[in-house]
Amino acid sequence: MRTQSQNRLGVRYDTATKNRQLEDRIKVEKVSTMLVVADLAVSKQFYVDVLGLTIQSEYPGRIYFTLGDHPIAMFQGEGPAVASEHADDANSTLIFSTKNLDEKIAQMKSQGVEFLDEEPNDQPWGRYLAFKDPSGIVHEVFELGSEQSL
Repeated sequence: MRTQSQNRLGVRYDTATKNRQLEDRIKVEKVSTMLVVADLAVSKQFYVDVLGLTIQSEYPGRIYFTLGDHPIAMFQGEGPAVASEHADDANSTLIFSTKNLDEKIAQMKSQGVEFLDEEPNDQPWGRYLAFKDPSGIVHEVFELGSEQSL
């Protein structure tokens, strides 16, 4: 006997069929990030020395890093990042969380990092400032608001 259910929009569906569809989904074990950069050697130095990533392994044309438990694969590309309006155009951004945003910004500026704005953007959920890596890829350094958690 088939069991019928109704979704929040009032559409009826067969529960057994829906359960099979859910079981057939790809099981995702972990999410990682891939970056394609213009100069692998320059990017390696930046991501290790400025952003604190740890090198896990290195091969010709690619490097595997971790930041905490997040894996990041970096590959040698053929040109700089495509210019876009950060936070307006579709793109991907790594967000580097810190407990003291002002201190991290000062440290990064002393290392020659190019920021998109002069001052951090203040929001109820936290403060952040976007910056560019040596290939022009935009990321953010972020401080969580006192009443928020990630």
